[in-house]
Amino acid sequence: MNFIKFSILFMYLRFAVTQTLRRACIGMIAFHAAFLIVSLSVTLAQCRPLHKMWDLMGTVQGSCINTTTFFYCKTELFRNVMYYLSGVMITAITQH
Repeated sequence: MNFIKFSILFMYLRFAVTQTLRRACIGMIAFHAAFLIVSLSVTLAQCRPLHKMWDLMGTVQGSCINTTTFFYCKTELFRNVMYYLSGVMITAITQH
């Protein structure tokens, strides 16, 4: 899924007609790369202690985050940013 997001951002970068729009796309790519690292870290360390993630019998004491909520929030954040950037791109292309 992340490769699809990066491909969309690089497509926007290719269509950028102004330097400001180009910087915005590069900033979004950097933001998404950082967010990817955070998401991977959260996913890999979602339980405390870590071995609770593989405990199917429920014998290990600890807690895990609600991954469904985390991924819904992550998806919504990216979708909102992409809608904003799409509008900016369309406006910039039609005015140029």
